[in-house]
Amino acid sequence: MSAAAATASVMPGLAPEGGDLGYLLDEAPAFTIKRTTGTNTWEMRLDCAKLGNVEIGGQVLRNTLLEVFRYYKLLTQMVDAGQTPELVFVMDNVRRDRLPYPGLKDVHISCLQAAAEIFELTPLGTWEVGAMTAGFVLKGITPKTTKIVIPGYSPQSTSLIIQAVLPLVFEFGTPGVEYTLDIGGMTNPARAPTTNYIRALVAKLGLQGVSIVDIKPMPFYRGAKPADGKKHELYPAAGHTRLTVVPGAGVAPFSFLKAPEDKQVVITLTTFLATNAKEDDKGDMAALVAKIGELCSEKGYTFNTPVEIKGKALPPGATVSVRVGDQTFENSIFTAAFTSWKTKEPKAPFSEVIIPFVLNLLNKALPFQAAGVACNEYEQDQFIQWALLASGESTFTTNALSEHTKALRALYKVLYGADLIEVVALPSGGFKITCKGADWVQERMLKMLKQ
Repeated sequence: MSAAAATASVMPGLAPEGGDLGYLLDEAPAFTIKRTTGTNTWEMRLDCAKLGNVEIGGQVLRNTLLEVFRYYKLLTQMVDAGQTPELVFVMDNVRRDRLPYPGLKDVHISCLQAAAEIFELTPLGTWEVGAMTAGFVLKGITPKTTKIVIPGYSPQSTSLIIQAVLPLVFEFGTPGVEYTLDIGGMTNPARAPTTNYIRALVAKLGLQGVSIVDIKPMPFYRGAKPADGKKHELYPAAGHTRLTVVPGAGVAPFSFLKAPEDKQVVITLTTFLATNAKEDDKGDMAALVAKIGELCSEKGYTFNTPVEIKGKALPPGATVSVRVGDQTFENSIFTAAFTSWKTKEPKAPFSEVIIPFVLNLLNKALPFQAAGVACNEYEQDQFIQWALLASGESTFTTNALSEHTKALRALYKVLYGADLIEVVALPSGGFKITCKGADWVQERMLKMLKQ
């Protein structure tokens, strides 16, 4: 059975039909894109289970969303003047490895809904929490509105939604027009980048016309987690992040090869102690500062900035930021520095809870800086996404390859039939990663469409 036949047999719905068992027998390739004969409709399908032995998480969905839009842009050049192409896209085995709750979650549905609000995109089937298949029909990539509101579902990260929609608006928005997205959710979530992290990324890449402001910070989700992972409801206490984008500047190729020489350590700690500190907690804070200073001295770093209690966090929890060097993103050293940690017991002694957490981050941060590379492993997928939009090749060094990077290498090889990401081991340890730019990607798209 041909790839086209396999695709055609499953595209009309979200399951095989018509008696064609090829898809059920797993004969279909990982990726297909074919034009329906005699029409301006293309059918595109990606099976994440066939990307190889890599971790399939939400980053595959977010990055694929951008690539679908880029394929569509090329399709607009392949139809007659005055006509509009239609791209029917289906992704199978979405987040298959995120057990015990694989499939779509609130944040992924919100990413798709945001794209649907901004562009000519309609759901194919229903986007439901837990669904392993997600599809949509794309009929236009010119934004149809300049202002949208994305409700705060629980629990979802505003930063992950930004990761999905910012590249779309930045790349396909009308130059010079201001777009405003008000996004509800957690601003400092556990196990995801915070909005501070995304702001730092934007600054490091030199992206012009982008503003990210936490109108209502909400560090921690405090609601009850659904037992079956399938609850999809609004969270009244959700935070609020405002993303403002004025497209037009484009993405310049970047090169981050060496770590900065400045070894000053700066730690920012945001915790419920900022407003509810007790006398014995103050003593623990002094102990924390002493332990940090001792550890930095052992590693050859200077620590001359005291721990700063900054802002106000919702109890229970704490947010810790660790940076080595000056306070710019290129000197940030561990993505966990931009993540939050939620205590199970808000009344736990400070010394038993916060100190080990801070010292654990510091123990991970300092060796990274000593490796002499420019980027940590958790930044890689962020850089790769933007590198593919740049006008030429981009390069950076890193200490280790993340699971996200391995998944993206597999994804792009499937989408474009060639390696977009080159990885070279460094003699001193770590890796040098080189990413192809937008022109190369377009050439590969053309070849894929002609197959």
